[in-house]
Amino acid sequence: TVITEEFKVPDKMVGFIIGRGGEQISRIQAESGCKIQIASESSGIPERPCVLTGTPESIEQAKRLLGQIVDRCRNGP
Repeated sequence: TVITEEFKVPDKMVGFIIGRGGEQISRIQAESGCKIQIASESSGIPERPCVLTGTPESIEQAKRLLGQIVDRCRNGP
């Protein structure tokens, strides 16, 4: 079953999540099997919505990977 879920990420970390040339987000999508679409505009709010599409398992995996990146950004390398 394919479902869609919204997940919010901190707006200032979007560039880091996408990575150079989109390589980081491509890796997350490949690893999780989940399609990730990040809104192009945050509309001035501190969080940017991402739309995750895939099986419930792939969405959970993508959220875990995104969460790890956000934590790494927050806490430094």
